[in-house]
Amino acid sequence: MSKQQVKAKKIVDSALGTFSKAVTEIEKANDLLSQEIEKDLAAMQEITTKIENLKSELDELQADKIGKDAEIIRNKELIYKLEKFIK
Repeated sequence: MSKQQVKAKKIVDSALGTFSKAVTEIEKANDLLSQEIEKDLAAMQEITTKIENLKSELDELQADKIGKDAEIIRNKELIYKLEKFIK
């Protein structure tokens, strides 16, 4: 091989090494991002569970309020009947 061929081969080998290192570094970055995605998914699931629990609690409170509203109406009807009876 001539000096020029050796020099050209070194340049190509260096460039390939640089690209190989870049690929390796990008893969490391992707691994870090994948780990963060797993953490994000876990946090999202935790928040989703909290929301579902709060929704269930809200549904129970709304049902309880409806029951109390109905009881107030029955009590008012009873008061009306009692007042009518007393008069």
